[in-house]
Amino acid sequence: MKELGVNLAGQRSKSIESIDPSTVALVITLCAEEVCPVVLGNLERLHWPLPDPDRKDQVLTEEQRLQLFREARDELRGRLLALHAERKP
Repeated sequence: MKELGVNLAGQRSKSIESIDPSTVALVITLCAEEVCPVVLGNLERLHWPLPDPDRKDQVLTEEQRLQLFREARDELRGRLLALHAERKP
């Protein structure tokens, strides 16, 4: 993300149980190899199954691993930009 000028300092992964559903309008799940968490409430849901870029079961160089994360980042960025464009008022 730093390569794109996005500062993630202070950000962390959170458990879905720690998020108040009343503060969320849209849930996008990315799980492809695992079971997606259940989100309660009357929320809009999109499912974009993407392979986990952290291929711990594969022996990869740091550059190969970084490339997998770049590909996932770029795919998500493209999908988010398209979603934003289609929902613009």
